[in-house]
Amino acid sequence: MPSFSIDPSTFIIYIDGSAVNDGIMGHYDSFSQSTSIASFEYEIKYSLSVGSHTLRVTVSDTAGDIYDDHRDNLQVMNSPAVIGRTILYPNPYNSAAGSLKITYNLAVDTNITIYMFDINGRFVWKNTYISGFNGGKAGYNEVLWNGNDAFGNIAKNELYLIRVIDTSTGNMLGKSKLMILRTSSSINKNDADIKVALKNNMSIALITLLFVGLALYGGSIKVYNAIKKFRRK
Repeated sequence: MPSFSIDPSTFIIYIDGSAVNDGIMGHYDSFSQSTSIASFEYEIKYSLSVGSHTLRVTVSDTAGDIYDDHRDNLQVMNSPAVIGRTILYPNPYNSAAGSLKITYNLAVDTNITIYMFDINGRFVWKNTYISGFNGGKAGYNEVLWNGNDAFGNIAKNELYLIRVIDTSTGNMLGKSKLMILRTSSSINKNDADIKVALKNNMSIALITLLFVGLALYGGSIKVYNAIKKFRRK
């Protein structure tokens, strides 16, 4: 027997103060229960008007204890919008550890383009997501970025700006900031080649300076000896 038991016959959903009774099971569509969690599902069978709504849920357990919870100011929208925050994880981000997750909630299906800019406003990367599919569907969306810019180069350590844009209108729906902090082990080959080239050039410069220094030193000896000979005369 489960240690926690809900009586599903007592479950009622109220939308804007009116009890729901058009569910498959009356006040709900389906019900499941484990030892610690009871889960009810219900899909609204009619269109709610655009604006603010209230939701209330009541239920009792088999011991007679009543549970009552409500949510106010739930918004129904008919235009594209990001509900809540655009969340990046992990942040700070190191591409050597895997892909960055960009998550957000959309009010309705819409075509979305995510842009990334550096702190000076220079374009770094973008990707477009189709309405009705992940990245552009109503509800929760989670898309990935592999750490490369639009040219395939690993983005440098810097602060970046993320913008979630409604592709059809160009309106910004959400935004966030990303800090990239790569470890020394994640430096790409181009950076390593540049370091080698700099090291080699520095070595050549030091050798050149050494030869110049010896030449100057040798010339000064010759001049000094000439002065001594002149003085002897």
